[in-house]
Amino acid sequence: MAKEKEALSKQLEKLKLRLFHYSHQGSLVYIESNKAIADLPFFDRNFASGGVVTFLFWRSVHLSTLFSLNNRTQDQGPWTVSLVFPFASCIRLSYDLTFQ
Repeated sequence: MAKEKEALSKQLEKLKLRLFHYSHQGSLVYIESNKAIADLPFFDRNFASGGVVTFLFWRSVHLSTLFSLNNRTQDQGPWTVSLVFPFASCIRLSYDLTFQ
């Protein structure tokens, strides 16, 4: 038992533990109807933005986090349909159901 304690204490001494440091990367929020809000740290200040340009930035970040080309095209499809036919919710619904 004493040998096990000594071995564990030696292993703990060998570990180099670092303190956890939190780094806030900002917030991106999609609201609706092609609008978004961003709150991003930029050179020790917060940059807040909203609107269509922020939505395009949000979309680019969202698409870059999807791994496969298949996921990217399936995710982009309903958005493209809603841009071409903005008032046709039945088309968007039927398009979403075909890919599930």
